[in-house]
Amino acid sequence: MQIQCVLDDIPLQAIKTGMLADAPTLQTILQTLKAFYPEGKAMPPLVIDPVMVSTSGHSLLESSANALIKEELVPLAAMITPNVPEAELLLGLERGSITSLDTMLSAAEGISKLGARATLVKGGHCKFSVGDVLALAKTQQDPDSLYIRWDAGIGPDQPAILHLDNTEALEQQDVVVDVLYLRNPKEDGVAKIALFVRPRLETTSTHGTGCTLSAALACAFAQGLNPFDATVQATRYSHQAIATAPRIGKGHGPLNHGHSIVARIIPQPTPVNPYPFVSALINSCPGLWRDYVEHPFVTQIAAGTLPAESFVHYLKQDYIYLKHYARAHGLLAAKSVTFSGAGAAATIVLHIVRESQMHVDYCAKWGVTPKELESTPELPATAAYARYIMDVGYQGDDFMLIIAVASCLLGYAEVGKRLLAAGANTEGNPYKRWEMRSLANSRVDTDSCEPARWIEDYGGVEFQEATRRGIDLMEQRAAHDPPSTSRFAQLQDVWERCVRLEIGFWDMGLKP
Repeated sequence: MQIQCVLDDIPLQAIKTGMLADAPTLQTILQTLKAFYPEGKAMPPLVIDPVMVSTSGHSLLESSANALIKEELVPLAAMITPNVPEAELLLGLERGSITSLDTMLSAAEGISKLGARATLVKGGHCKFSVGDVLALAKTQQDPDSLYIRWDAGIGPDQPAILHLDNTEALEQQDVVVDVLYLRNPKEDGVAKIALFVRPRLETTSTHGTGCTLSAALACAFAQGLNPFDATVQATRYSHQAIATAPRIGKGHGPLNHGHSIVARIIPQPTPVNPYPFVSALINSCPGLWRDYVEHPFVTQIAAGTLPAESFVHYLKQDYIYLKHYARAHGLLAAKSVTFSGAGAAATIVLHIVRESQMHVDYCAKWGVTPKELESTPELPATAAYARYIMDVGYQGDDFMLIIAVASCLLGYAEVGKRLLAAGANTEGNPYKRWEMRSLANSRVDTDSCEPARWIEDYGGVEFQEATRRGIDLMEQRAAHDPPSTSRFAQLQDVWERCVRLEIGFWDMGLKP
């Protein structure tokens, strides 16, 4: 027998079952497993993909085999991975009974009672939104019993600037939710119930998605991962296989199973991750990024509660920083190897020069004279940030310098977009009107622009389009010359240092 030959020849680390079709086939598998792994001999982790109903809704298992799966095969399993119709069959429910997150959670708990170590109910058949997941989280009385893992660029903590083309509100975005139920969460994961949430992909490349996921789970178990970590790895692999799948022929096409074996530091762009390079930079230090874009200086500006002396103190140092920012873009022009690159950098320098006069005029409204601006001592936070950017420019190439100035562009765009989307208080807010900075590739006409509304302008169309151009530039550079591991680590280090320096600059603003 073929199965027996494999068992005799190779020390197995994991086992997966697929489409078993009928009772005789299932009986053969059960007899073989029980003979080779008698009581007292440990069986490798067994992943059961019940394959009762296909993604397209076709029945794939004779009804006579259903009881055998539930009563004899499932108790042997490390994990069972039914889709929603299969979960309904396993529980004896009517078709269409599982339609909500609550019913998915109940189904996962019910199936777990059949004896598997872990149960993963796949939610591709159900349509949910980010708002549905957030609403469920609010109803949980015990937060330790439910863990939500947002993945593939979705979720409330994901940078808004990575979704510039998405006009839907966050809560309305469609997602797929898989529900993992663990019988022993202390050993196997982080909570009894874990939700794996990712964007719903509009694609016809879905042939074999369940088989792909269960195979990926078996590989993860073979590496020694626990059920939770195995699910993290397998769902991410499967999602990317769908997202990067080639469109072949008509109907439901195949997945891209080879995406993970191609040596790429930066993944290919997909509809749900159009900016993989910038996404990789931001997600290389997510905690720092949140500290930057949710800084108390920003939140107090949004609420209109920032002390006036702090704002004036900040404006003075920002004027000094503008001089260095202009110098950095002058250096970028010198470093550029194309006319377009040199021209873009030179244009930004001219914008900054015009902005400096706007800054002087604006400071006058806060009682700061031009003489006071010019005589203000440069503080350590300003000097450290400016000198580091210039140092990067002198030591590295133009791409490193682009990354060094990018944290300012992306951070201000993120803050503006977030505050505008959240309905920040602008009525009567003394910081509502603030000059709009001509950051990286901005096309703001500063000659005719009065002091603009800070929240509305940084979150508005014009600045967000400027941000898109900056992001597109970085993505094009990364795609044209894909960074090696060491090169990306170098760029990542520059990015992280500049994010830290941006935080330090706002820290300084709070301490006049």
